[in-house]
Amino acid sequence: MAEPPRPESQDQPPSSEATSPSQEPRFDEAEFLRKTFDRSIQEMERSRTFFEKLLKWTYGSLALLITVGIGLFGFFWFKSWSDVKKQMEDELTKTKGAIVEEGRKTIAETENDIRDKAANIFKEESIKKYVREIAKEKTESELSGLIKQAVNDKVAAQIKAEEPQIRNTVISESKKAVADLNPFISSEVRAEVQKQSSESLEPLRQQVENYQEVLNVSTMALLARNGDGVAYDQIQRIAASATKDSVTKVICLSTINQIFVEMNSGIYAGRSFTEERSVEEMNKLLDDPNAIIRWAAVDGLAGKKDKSIVPKLIIICNQDKYLWVRRAAYEALRQLTNQKFENFRQDQWNKWWEQNKESWPPK
Repeated sequence: MAEPPRPESQDQPPSSEATSPSQEPRFDEAEFLRKTFDRSIQEMERSRTFFEKLLKWTYGSLALLITVGIGLFGFFWFKSWSDVKKQMEDELTKTKGAIVEEGRKTIAETENDIRDKAANIFKEESIKKYVREIAKEKTESELSGLIKQAVNDKVAAQIKAEEPQIRNTVISESKKAVADLNPFISSEVRAEVQKQSSESLEPLRQQVENYQEVLNVSTMALLARNGDGVAYDQIQRIAASATKDSVTKVICLSTINQIFVEMNSGIYAGRSFTEERSVEEMNKLLDDPNAIIRWAAVDGLAGKKDKSIVPKLIIICNQDKYLWVRRAAYEALRQLTNQKFENFRQDQWNKWWEQNKESWPPK
């Protein structure tokens, strides 16, 4: 009897080409399972074909043997052909049943053997590793979209559920942030308002300052024309430092010129005491707080021809607080020194005095 074919490739070790470290094959789970079950079906088909052929051959052989045996037996035993036929059918039925039972048993054993070998293959660590990797890849690829969708749905639902709380939180935090910024905003607003106000008022302020300066100079000019020596000195300083052709310079120069003309007029009305005073008394009265008394003392000493008072007269010309006292001093200097300098020519009189003070009074 022919030996049944052995299953292909299950018991054979994997070729070196398949396990080459330089070629790392990618395990396809579906392809692997398909090939495994295809091989199982092929083996079962081949076994079934083999046993069918064996059964037919056995049937033929047994039929021939039984026919010959029955023929011989019937020749000696059976009385009629019907007995021979019945006996032959019974024997064929028994033989067929035994063969079918044996074939089923053999097919079942072959199927069990194939399943055992397939199970043993899956017990190998490399196969388990491949299966785990493929399962992981398949799971990730198949479920990643579902997982993302589920997560998105969950997040959207959570956000929707928390929407009132989120809105209240945003409003609360916004109010808190604005409250925290209030001092900064207020300071910035104040600074900006102050800046814009300053910029807007700067031209007006400058104009007011200019008007104020003109007003101050005009006031000092009025005081100087009324005999205020301090205002006259201030007018001279402003005229020296003021911008050319400015209003203040014009006022100062016009005031100085007017005073100069008045103080150098040909008419001089002097002052005198109602009572006779001595030279010593009049020297003391040169420092009297009353400007009229100082004026009378200067005129009185000039009438006495006392040249020793010239240094005091130079001081009065430069510092006295009343311009009419200064004029009296200039008149006395011209009389006592015989110099022809005009009144209120301070620079000329001061220069002369610097040149002659060491030898004054002359012998």
